[in-house]
Amino acid sequence: MKKPKRLWSLLFKMVLVTALLGCFLYRENNALKLSVDEVHLLELPDALDGIRIIHLSDLHSKWFGSEQQKLVALIEKQEPHAIAITGDAIDARSKDEQPVLTLIRRLSPIAPLLYINGNHETKLRDLEGFLERARGAGALVLESDSVTVPFGDGEIIFVGMADRGQSSITPQWLETEAQKAFAEVMPGSFVVLLVHRPEVFTHYALLPANLILAGHAHGGQFRLPLIGGLYAPGQGFFPRFDSGLYRSEASGEAAGPVIIVSRGLGNSIFPQRLFNRPDVRLVILRKK
Repeated sequence: MKKPKRLWSLLFKMVLVTALLGCFLYRENNALKLSVDEVHLLELPDALDGIRIIHLSDLHSKWFGSEQQKLVALIEKQEPHAIAITGDAIDARSKDEQPVLTLIRRLSPIAPLLYINGNHETKLRDLEGFLERARGAGALVLESDSVTVPFGDGEIIFVGMADRGQSSITPQWLETEAQKAFAEVMPGSFVVLLVHRPEVFTHYALLPANLILAGHAHGGQFRLPLIGGLYAPGQGFFPRFDSGLYRSEASGEAAGPVIIVSRGLGNSIFPQRLFNRPDVRLVILRKK
């Protein structure tokens, strides 16, 4: 009689462990995490001190509740002055536009919403058609150009360098795109640069931008304690730029430029995150 009891006990424990593991993995993929980055900048104009920017990336056609309500509610609560989406909002496999178009429609009344495409959008059959639909939903779409957004007595020049779907970014490509993107930016302006790929930060740091926002790395997909991300596209194993704030090695403690890398919201080829929940970043600008 003891053996059947032991068997049932073992079976119960296995079912319990499986259920708990399933709940944990579901949470890792679906429970939003707010990350706050306070960026102290010497060159920040006084009028921009305290400006709050929500940074989103790599949605990959994912839903967070009906009509993106969970994501919208978290963002709305932060009272942002601007919202930036840095690419891969659509997944190349499903090509489903509705999650991001719904998100844009819901968020654009809250604050000016800036959008650049990532490498996944370049695989759409009609990229220009999608970008027009994004504009129609309320996004300020940047394609290697800039837009001025006023904030009280100050203003931020948002510059966007759209991804072209190339396998890697070369200095030559970057120089050509930068000439177009910064063509109308006046010297001395406070500039936030939106890019998709963070791995060439050392090249971005040579551009006249004060703050750079990027995604693409998915936080390294699996985040290991004391180590960080495991693997990121364009960087390989143990990526250097996978999450959070990085300063140029040539800059001082509060001198620019600074790059902030989002861990992203969705998944692409690999369907599971680990110790790496979907990332909503709140960037707060502070005068040093």
